[in-house]
Parts: sequence; structure tokens; C-alpha cells
Amino acid sequence: MRSGPELSATLTLQREDGTVICERCDVADRAPRRVRGLLGRKELGANEGMLLRPAWSVHTAFLRFPIDVLFINGEQVVIKKIVNLKPFRTATCLGAREVVELAAGVCDRLGIEAGQRLSWAPRPLRSTPTAEAENGATSRRPQDPLLTALVASQDERFRSLATFLFVRNGFEVASVVALNDVLERVAETSFDLVVLDCAESFSAAARIVAALEVMHPAVHSVLVSDPPTTGWQSGLNVLDKWTSIERLPSMILADDADAELRPAPPAKQW
Repeated sequence: MRSGPELSATLTLQREDGTVICERCDVADRAPRRVRGLLGRKELGANEGMLLRPAWSVHTAFLRFPIDVLFINGEQVVIKKIVNLKPFRTATCLGAREVVELAAGVCDRLGIEAGQRLSWAPRPLRSTPTAEAENGATSRRPQDPLLTALVASQDERFRSLATFLFVRNGFEVASVVALNDVLERVAETSFDLVVLDCAESFSAAARIVAALEVMHPAVHSVLVSDPPTTGWQSGLNVLDKWTSIERLPSMILADDADAELRPAPPAKQW
């Protein structure tokens, strides 16, 4: 598979009234990223920050500057605020689902308090032109038609993460909880991609894949699970939903998906 440019997830944090708190908040949603955090940076700009998810504690060991910290629950409500947390300190908050690290002074300047509801706005992730593109190679541009994706999962956290990742790569996204709703939604809307979480029922997901191949052959279907421990005898490739979903959107955009997502070889390889 071709290797493309590394895409860095970035969100904009704002209050319900639309006030921007952090324009460029880097997302650390994997263990190595959360461990690295802000280490190595000389400073944190007023419009910069980092989102740690999932997380309920932070440390500032070896940081070169103080930070403001927001602990956010599953309803996107601030449940604890710490201002000017100095280097070599720790902070925790039971019940938090996410932690946001901001430049020191931002919370006081914007009047951020516990109890306020926040929201995340995706920043479209488009690569800057490369030398290859300048020499005439084709590349996907912001004005190209958006691709559409449908995410089917009973896991609310997975639906939210998948929606965020697809949206930031320029997809239009819809989601459903029940697998039984997939065929009806696809009949109503022409989706390019359907992601099926088969953790609850592999047989139901496999039937939907078969139906899509017959009724909507242009729709690309992807099976994911946590962990992918069932379905090998069917010849269908079931991906680990947490490790695969982050690269799926960029693979689709780069036309590399077939190499990774084509049906698996016979079960003996598993």
C-alpha cells in the first residue's frame, strides 16, 4: 500500500454560544500520543491546545511552561478547571472522559467555568500541495464532491469517533444504532461507504454485506469489531475497529482501501 502524508487530527473547541476557546486543538486519542502529550514543545500558543481522550488525569512532568486544564464528562460539560498548572504537577478528576490542555491564562481570559457545556468543531483536514501535485499529479481538492459514509454501531463512543474522523477528512456522515436499519438508510441515501460494527452480531452484519453486494454493488462495506474474533470462516475481513477506523478515511481518499479491505484469504491464515 502506498504511504501518504501523515494526517494530524485537529479540532476547534468552542462554547455553546460559539465562542472559540481553542482554534487548533491536537487530538491525542492513542496511548503513545497521550503519553507524549506536550513534551518537547517550548511553548503553547494562545490558540493552541491538546485533547486527551479517553483520559481523567494529566501530569506536567518535564513541561517547560504552565497550562490550564479542563476536565470534561461524557456530556461535554466542564466538571473541573485547573488554571496555571505548573511543571511537575499532577491533576485528576474522576468522572472525566476527556482532558483539554490549554495555554495558561485562557480560562480566566474567556471566563471558562465548571458547568459550562463545550462542543467540538472539526477542522477540514486537507494536505497542502506537494511537489508531486505541482508537477501535474492529480490530487483530491476541497471543491471535489464529498464522499458519504454510514456508520452502524451500538457503541456510542465508536460512532462519535468514526463520525469525527470521517468529517475531518471531508466526508458527509450519517450513523445508525441498529444494524437492521442499514439497508433502509442505504436505500434512502446513496452512500459510498458503510461501516458495520459486528461486535453484537456477526451473522447479522454478514447478511447485510451480502445484501449490499446484490442490491447496491457500488457501496463499499467494511466490517469492524472489538476485538475481531469472529467471522473468519466466512472469508470476510473483520478489522479491529479502534486501530482501523483512524486510517480508513485517508485510505478511501487515497484510493488505497482495496489493498487493505478486500475480503480475507481462506481461514487457515488466521
